[in-house]
Amino acid sequence: MYEDSDSFNLYAIDSRDIDYPHSWTDDVFVVECVNPPRCEREIRPIQCRTFPLIPHLSSDGSFHLILDKHEMPYECPIIEKNIKLEDSFVKRTYDVWKILIRDPVVYDLVAFDSRRRDNRRNGYKIVI
Repeated sequence: MYEDSDSFNLYAIDSRDIDYPHSWTDDVFVVECVNPPRCEREIRPIQCRTFPLIPHLSSDGSFHLILDKHEMPYECPIIEKNIKLEDSFVKRTYDVWKILIRDPVVYDLVAFDSRRRDNRRNGYKIVI
Protein backbone atom coordinates (compact mmCIF):
# COMPACT_ATOMS: atom_id res chain seq x y z
CA MET A 1 0.00 0.00 0.00
CA TYR A 2 2.91 2.38 0.59
CA GLU A 3 4.89 1.76 -2.58
CA ASP A 4 2.53 3.97 -4.61
CA SER A 5 2.63 6.83 -2.13
CA ASP A 6 4.58 10.06 -2.48
CA SER A 7 4.22 10.56 1.27
CA PHE A 8 6.04 7.54 2.66
CA ASN A 9 9.21 5.52 2.26
CA LEU A 10 8.99 1.88 3.24
CA TYR A 11 12.04 -0.01 4.52
CA ALA A 12 12.43 -3.69 5.29
CA ILE A 13 14.89 -4.41 8.08
CA ASP A 14 16.01 -7.81 9.34
CA SER A 15 14.51 -8.10 12.83
CA ARG A 16 17.80 -9.55 14.15
CA ASP A 17 19.57 -6.29 13.29
CA ILE A 18 17.37 -4.08 15.47
CA ASP A 19 16.16 -3.99 19.06
CA TYR A 20 12.86 -5.88 18.80
CA PRO A 21 11.44 -8.87 20.69
CA HIS A 22 13.27 -12.16 20.11
CA SER A 23 10.00 -13.70 18.95
CA TRP A 24 10.12 -11.46 15.87
CA THR A 25 11.92 -13.50 13.24
CA ASP A 26 10.64 -11.94 10.00
CA ASP A 27 11.59 -8.63 8.44
CA VAL A 28 10.25 -5.51 10.10
CA PHE A 29 8.79 -2.87 7.83
CA VAL A 30 9.47 0.72 8.82
CA VAL A 31 7.34 3.50 7.41
CA GLU A 32 8.82 6.98 7.17
CA CYS A 33 6.85 10.09 6.29
CA VAL A 34 8.87 12.06 3.72
CA ASN A 35 6.91 15.31 3.80
CA PRO A 36 5.58 15.91 7.31
CA PRO A 37 3.06 17.10 8.23
CA ARG A 38 1.47 16.45 4.83
CA CYS A 39 1.66 12.66 4.76
CA GLU A 40 -1.42 10.92 3.47
CA ARG A 41 -3.34 10.56 6.71
CA GLU A 42 -5.60 7.77 5.44
CA ILE A 43 -2.65 5.36 5.04
CA ARG A 44 -0.71 6.16 8.22
CA PRO A 45 0.45 3.24 10.40
CA ILE A 46 -1.65 2.46 13.48
CA GLN A 47 0.87 4.06 15.87
CA CYS A 48 0.45 7.35 13.99
CA ARG A 49 -3.32 7.08 13.93
CA THR A 50 -3.54 6.55 17.68
CA PHE A 51 -0.83 9.06 18.60
CA PRO A 52 -0.09 10.38 21.20
CA LEU A 53 -1.61 7.43 23.06
CA ILE A 54 0.82 4.54 23.53
CA PRO A 55 -0.19 0.96 24.41
CA HIS A 56 1.43 -0.23 27.64
CA LEU A 57 1.31 -3.44 29.66
CA SER A 58 2.07 -2.95 33.34
CA SER A 59 4.21 -5.53 35.11
CA ASP A 60 1.05 -7.22 36.44
CA GLY A 61 -0.25 -7.62 32.88
CA SER A 62 -2.85 -4.84 33.01
CA PHE A 63 -3.34 -2.98 29.75
CA HIS A 64 -3.25 0.82 29.66
CA LEU A 65 -2.89 3.68 27.25
CA ILE A 66 -0.24 6.15 28.31
CA LEU A 67 1.32 9.44 27.33
CA ASP A 68 5.12 9.48 27.41
CA LYS A 69 7.13 12.45 26.21
CA HIS A 70 10.29 10.32 26.24
CA GLU A 71 8.97 8.12 23.43
CA MET A 72 9.63 10.66 20.70
CA PRO A 73 12.59 12.71 19.57
CA TYR A 74 10.59 15.95 19.66
CA GLU A 75 8.14 17.75 21.93
CA CYS A 76 4.50 16.91 21.44
CA PRO A 77 2.30 19.95 22.17
CA ILE A 78 -0.56 17.67 23.24
CA ILE A 79 1.61 16.18 25.98
CA GLU A 80 3.63 19.29 26.88
CA LYS A 81 0.56 21.52 27.18
CA ASN A 82 -1.57 18.77 28.75
CA ILE A 83 -4.25 19.17 26.08
CA LYS A 84 -7.25 16.99 26.83
CA LEU A 85 -8.00 14.35 24.23
CA GLU A 86 -11.59 13.64 23.27
CA ASP A 87 -13.04 10.85 25.39
CA SER A 88 -14.38 9.08 22.29
CA PHE A 89 -10.87 9.02 20.75
CA VAL A 90 -9.36 7.60 23.95
CA LYS A 91 -12.09 4.93 24.25
CA ARG A 92 -11.87 3.86 20.61
CA THR A 93 -8.09 3.79 20.72
CA TYR A 94 -8.21 1.63 23.85
CA ASP A 95 -10.69 -0.76 22.18
CA VAL A 96 -8.54 -1.01 19.03
CA TRP A 97 -5.32 -1.75 20.93
CA LYS A 98 -7.10 -4.35 23.09
CA ILE A 99 -7.95 -6.17 19.86
CA LEU A 100 -4.48 -5.70 18.35
CA ILE A 101 -2.64 -7.14 21.36
CA ARG A 102 -4.52 -10.42 20.89
CA ASP A 103 -2.02 -11.01 18.09
CA PRO A 104 1.07 -12.58 19.75
CA VAL A 105 3.48 -10.55 17.61
CA VAL A 106 1.84 -7.24 18.56
CA TYR A 107 1.56 -8.34 22.20
CA ASP A 108 5.27 -9.18 22.30
CA LEU A 109 6.20 -5.74 20.94
CA VAL A 110 3.92 -3.89 23.38
CA ALA A 111 5.27 -5.98 26.28
CA PHE A 112 8.86 -5.44 25.11
CA ASP A 113 8.41 -1.67 24.83
CA SER A 114 6.60 -1.57 28.18
CA ARG A 115 9.45 -3.34 30.02
CA ARG A 116 12.00 -1.03 28.42
CA ARG A 117 9.88 1.95 29.44
CA ASP A 118 9.57 0.65 33.02
CA ASN A 119 13.32 -0.05 33.21
CA ARG A 120 14.04 3.50 32.08
CA ARG A 121 12.36 4.63 35.30
CA ASN A 122 11.22 7.91 33.79
CA GLY A 123 7.61 8.71 34.39
CA TYR A 124 4.76 8.40 31.99
CA LYS A 125 1.14 9.30 32.47
CA ILE A 126 -1.56 6.61 32.43
CA VAL A 127 -4.59 7.87 30.51
CA ILE A 128 -6.79 4.80 30.82
